[in-house]
Amino acid sequence: MTVQHVRVGDALRLERRPVQVDPTAQYSPIGVRSFAKGLIRYQACTGAELSKLRYFELPAESLVVSNIKAWEGAVAVAGKGDVDLVASNRFLAYVPVIDDLCVRYIWHYFASDAGTTALSKASPGSADRNRTLGIKAFEALSVPLPSLPEQQEYVAYLDRLFAMSAQSEEATNSAVAVVASLRNQLVRNSDHIEVGLGELASQVQRPRAVLPNETFRTAGVRWYGEGLFERDVLPGSAIEAKLLYEVKPGDLVYNRLFAWKGSFALASKSHDGLVVSSEFPTLRIDEDRVLPEFLREWLALPSVWDRVISLSSGGTPTSRNRLKVEALLTLKVPLPSLAAQRTIVARLERCRETLVAVRRRTELSDALPQAARNEVFSKLD
Repeated sequence: MTVQHVRVGDALRLERRPVQVDPTAQYSPIGVRSFAKGLIRYQACTGAELSKLRYFELPAESLVVSNIKAWEGAVAVAGKGDVDLVASNRFLAYVPVIDDLCVRYIWHYFASDAGTTALSKASPGSADRNRTLGIKAFEALSVPLPSLPEQQEYVAYLDRLFAMSAQSEEATNSAVAVVASLRNQLVRNSDHIEVGLGELASQVQRPRAVLPNETFRTAGVRWYGEGLFERDVLPGSAIEAKLLYEVKPGDLVYNRLFAWKGSFALASKSHDGLVVSSEFPTLRIDEDRVLPEFLREWLALPSVWDRVISLSSGGTPTSRNRLKVEALLTLKVPLPSLAAQRTIVARLERCRETLVAVRRRTELSDALPQAARNEVFSKLD
């Protein structure tokens, strides 16, 4: 196999056909996702609704690079069907100037670790938000270029792998949707009485003084009911607060600032000894009346998060709103019998186990295509 190393500027040409924006006309703008995740095709809008940037026609079958996110792999391909789209001056669209070039091959190269590293080096800046890809620097980059049939062979191989990965991701999304739907049906549709959360749980605080010569395992709570996690192990000298609060197994823990995003969790044995700030209240649950796992599932319902928004207080509608413990405890919980709770929790736990397995397969299937892509270009470099 013969591989040439060709300058981008010798193989591709920047194509920019300016658009004279009419405030009353309709335009379909694009964006580019980071990590080579493809084009974003936004809904059509009027010229008056476009940003104040300059706009250009997007050529079909072109390589499209975000000049402000190239360092993060924001590169995509506009296909044959991508017509009548516009791109702002933040996006560089390149078309081939030589016959023996496959645009998708170039895209795969810049989506590889080696290609993304090259894009990063061509995007100087002191901070991520200020890193801009220079046109001259991009066009000076070198790309390993085998013959056109070999390019097409590599593209077909990698496209198949990424298509399989996409199917696996769709399976994960479907599994997540199934669990959410089942949770909603089981928790909301069971025979129940409504009980105030304040009758089922109460705040408990276990203050621990922050001493400079001690270490602290700090915790956080993920959004969307995804659980508690250990964040950092920090010396007391690196913590500004004078007090932190210990977490014990069985605690209900939530993030006051992001309760509206489902930031509720149940602590397990592995979380014993973690500490949280005052932004993460801890509550004990009356297990004679409600299973902690049932309460966790109920707090994972989006309909509950909607109610949390209305109970939160702060300066803006969402981003700075905090849910006080007193407000949380006013929520009404649809409470079935303990036997019914056990049945509901058992069914959802089986679904969770399946979801974990599906997610694990997705992680593996996601890793394989990128590893294959890197292997292809490491052999050509």
